Amino acid sequence: MRTFLHIVNPYPCKENSSAYKEQSHTLHALSVAKKNYQGEVIQCGVTFPEEIISIPNSLIIQPVLHSSLAQFCNSEKKLPLLNEILGIAKTYEKCEYVIYSNMDIIPSPSFYSYINHQLQEHDALVINRRRIDRSFLDTKIENQYLIFSEAGKEHPGFDCFVFKRGLIDQFELGRVCIGIPHAENTLLHNLIAFSKSLQVISNAHITFHIGMELHKQWGTKTEERFNLAEYKAQLKKLKPHLRISNFPGSSDGFCKRHFRWLMHPSFSFPLMLSLELKQKRNKREKPQKEKLNFKNKYLEWLFKKVKIDE
Repeated sequence: MRTFLHIVNPYPCKENSSAYKEQSHTLHALSVAKKNYQGEVIQCGVTFPEEIISIPNSLIIQPVLHSSLAQFCNSEKKLPLLNEILGIAKTYEKCEYVIYSNMDIIPSPSFYSYINHQLQEHDALVINRRRIDRSFLDTKIENQYLIFSEAGKEHPGFDCFVFKRGLIDQFELGRVCIGIPHAENTLLHNLIAFSKSLQVISNAHITFHIGMELHKQWGTKTEERFNLAEYKAQLKKLKPHLRISNFPGSSDGFCKRHFRWLMHPSFSFPLMLSLELKQKRNKREKPQKEKLNFKNKYLEWLFKKVKIDE
């Protein structure tokens, strides 16, 4: 069983606020997932020294953060730098893999066991969340199984990352801050560049987010412009290392994969096109899946279109 260091960034919030309820669910779920894993998991909460947060005993608080967004642009938010958050991993040498996830991402009870299994064939993972209705925000902690019993819907964003600890020394993260757009894109492209075999898992029921929104205004235009500029600067450094075979959709047919890359907000299509031309032979082999005959394909389509429970 692999040894994991799971890094999160808990933050103080008003009791009974939406953020407080989300964080409470996440912290409880982390504790349960750790108990259910037969291997070793170190759960680390990276915070600013002055922050006081109520957390479960399973989480080790590391008050090592010093830099924030407010130091680099006109912002009142004390949002930490991704580089400082992940830097704590360098002190946990016995952990082979690092997991980083956002505080609004609720892991299932089998979270670590699932990751351990997926790493048999890959050395890095990005797990997309399932979106469930906002009404679950008021679910009691002891009834958290109700959250995991929901099918939910897919989300195109990236908010849970798994990678070998040694990769951190190669990362180009700059001054990208979490809590506003482009932090996750920066980490994703680092994994595309430096991992040997990245798997993006888009439809597993393994992490959950309360709220059905696909887009949300997280910061001011000034804050988002700063993070976007930092992301683009890191992307320029990463370009020589980017592996076309690590991009999601690289095993699809030509038209399908280019349409996906064109429409996905996390990817630059001109960049994808230039990588495609330079790395024609590096695309990933398409995984073998069960093939359905025409009748079953029709019934599958009909089942999606006609839902008697709605």
